[in-house]
Amino acid sequence: MGCGASAKYRETAEEARQKQLEWVAANPLKFNTLAKSYREDREFVLEAVRLNGMVLQTLTVEQREDRELVLEAVRENDGALMHAGRSLLDDREVVLAAVQQNSINFMFASDALRSDRDLASEAVRRDGLTLRFATPLVRSDRSLVLEAISQNGEALEHAADCLRRDKSFVLEAVQRNSNAFNFAARDLRDDSDFLAECVGKNPSVLLRLKSEVRSDKAFIQSLVKTNGACLVYADDQFRHDRDIVYAAVKSDPSALCYAGREFRGDKELVLRAVSQSASSLSGATEDLKRDPNFALEAVKANGEALLYLSSALTSDAEFVEKAGEESPVAKKSADSILGTSSEGENVMKRKKVSLNRQVSYREGEEPE
Repeated sequence: MGCGASAKYRETAEEARQKQLEWVAANPLKFNTLAKSYREDREFVLEAVRLNGMVLQTLTVEQREDRELVLEAVRENDGALMHAGRSLLDDREVVLAAVQQNSINFMFASDALRSDRDLASEAVRRDGLTLRFATPLVRSDRSLVLEAISQNGEALEHAADCLRRDKSFVLEAVQRNSNAFNFAARDLRDDSDFLAECVGKNPSVLLRLKSEVRSDKAFIQSLVKTNGACLVYADDQFRHDRDIVYAAVKSDPSALCYAGREFRGDKELVLRAVSQSASSLSGATEDLKRDPNFALEAVKANGEALLYLSSALTSDAEFVEKAGEESPVAKKSADSILGTSSEGENVMKRKKVSLNRQVSYREGEEPE
C-alpha cells in the first residue's frame, strides 16, 4: 500500500473513531454495541465518558473500578456515581466531585464517607434534605444540622431525636428557618410557652401553627404585646381587631402597615405610631397622608413625619415651609425636601430605605 493510501486509511480510521464517539455521546446506552476494539481501548473509553458520563453504566466491572474513568464520568454527569465500582464509593475525591455536581449523590457514598462531617457539609449546604443519608453520628452534630436547616427547614425531621427534643436547639433552628418548627418533637410543638418562645425568635413560625392556635385571640395578643411584627403572620381576623392592632402598634409602630385599612386610617392610632417612629406613617392610608390638617398634627408629633407624607403635600413648597415651623426637627425635614439642606440627600435616602421595608405581609398581597 502506498504512502498516499496509508494516509487516507489513517484519516478514515480517525474519522470513524470520531463518529463513534459522537454517536456514543448521544446514545450512551449503545456503547456496548460498539466493536470490541473500541470498548477495550482505554483512551477511547476515557474520551467517551468525558463526553457523556452515563457511558459508565455500560462498562465492565473492571472499567467501573478504574478511578480516572469514574472521576471523569461523575464530573461530566451528575447521575454517573451510582454506576461506579464499590471501591470508588469509598474514594473521597470521587464522591466529593459527584456531590458537587448533585448533592443527592451523597446517598451512594460508603458508610465511612457518610460519616465524614466535611463531606456531609458539602451535601447539606446544597440540599438540606441530604442529611437523611448521613450516619447517626453526623445527624447528631448540632452545627452541621443547623447548616442543613438553614438550607431547608424540613431537614430537622432527619436530625437525631436528641436534637429534635432539645429546646435550645429547636429555638436556634426556627430562628434560621421557621419551617423547622413542624419537625420538632411533638411535646415541644404542643407546649404553648415554647410556641411563644419560637414566635419570639421568628414571627413567621405563626404560619406553621395549627389554625386553632393562630385564631386564639389571647395567645396572639400576648405575642403582639412583646413583638408587634407578629401581626404580619397572625390570622387575618386580627388585622381588624382593635385590641390586637393597638397592642401590636404600641410594641412596634411599623406594625401599622399590616393592620386593616380602618386602623391605617385611624388618626389616633397613626399619631401614636408616628410619635414613636416617623417612618410608621408609611403604613397610613393615602387619604390620611394627604390631609393637610392631620399632616400638621403628625409633624408636630414627630418632625421627621414630614418626610413620609403624600407627595401631594410634600410637593407644595408653601405647605412644607409651614410644616417646618412646627419644630427644629421639622425645619430640618422641610429643608431636606426643599433642597436647602446639605444633609437633604442622605435624609431622603433613609426615607427610601424605610419605605422599602414597608412591604406586603404576604407574597403577592397588598395591604387593604
